[in-house]
Amino acid sequence: MAAIIINIEGKDGEKAVITEPLYFELCTDIDVPCDGLRLRFTSGEKPFEINRITVMLNGEKVFYGLCDRQEYSADEKGFNVFIYARSSAALLVDNEASPCAYCSPSVNVLYHAEAKTLGFKNRLPDLVCRHDYTVEKGTSCYASVNEFVKTLTGRNIRINCDNELVIPDGKNTVLLDGYTVLSESRRINRYKPITQIDYKINGDASFCRHIKSRTAESLNIQRRRKLNVSSLPMWQQEYALNERICDSLKGYTEVRIVLDGCNCFELYSEAVYRSSKLGSLDGYRLKKVTVIKNANGEKTALTFTKTTEAEAISYVAK
Repeated sequence: MAAIIINIEGKDGEKAVITEPLYFELCTDIDVPCDGLRLRFTSGEKPFEINRITVMLNGEKVFYGLCDRQEYSADEKGFNVFIYARSSAALLVDNEASPCAYCSPSVNVLYHAEAKTLGFKNRLPDLVCRHDYTVEKGTSCYASVNEFVKTLTGRNIRINCDNELVIPDGKNTVLLDGYTVLSESRRINRYKPITQIDYKINGDASFCRHIKSRTAESLNIQRRRKLNVSSLPMWQQEYALNERICDSLKGYTEVRIVLDGCNCFELYSEAVYRSSKLGSLDGYRLKKVTVIKNANGEKTALTFTKTTEAEAISYVAK
């Protein structure tokens, strides 16, 4: 049985500890900046307005964040409380970055401009770009840093439970043979891959330029998008186009494995499961983790995806 300790703090400094929630769900996903927490519990006293939440699972801090929504109702037994919270990355997602054109910036420059004042610490590698980097109007503080890092490394940044900006190294493995597997399934998402992007840059009157995925085309998938990248520097244009094509293929095949008990794993970890009935999981990495504890017991759902090469080609229509 998992040991869950939930520390909640009110907007005026009130504190309480929950150790027996009626419902607990924690979800992390490499494509979602914020971890999500859903929580139900009972209280003998009227709940105070909740601000911050910290979750310990089996002695390890697995969540630190802000309450987005709080609901409660009363009956003869007391109060029933529901909370939805996002991890502290919500501060970066919910605040807008200053539009700016940087000249040969480093990640440290972006961190100081958009994240340090919000209370975050920098544990990102010392990345430097020798080109201009544009942050457009409407970009969040998170996206302003993340797009820079992802352009140079191919991975999204994460904000850990200590309020630090990090990049998961993906060096860990999930040895599934050591767990009780409740179910395993494979999914093919044909709605995700993009076959072609029609785009235009400065000086183009129409979307006369194209980038095509031979992989998606070979799968007999026909899905087109149009993109105007004229406001971006050339190196960001190339990245934006390739990212859109390549990212659409990341979720083409998925494997979902449900384990007994509450367990946490590092995202991007490689799957190792020799006794899988679905065949080899070579090349599959952990995309999403959902930990659930309720009246029916405890389980952990893991979603693994495999990178599929886009085999992209670019051309200009005459």
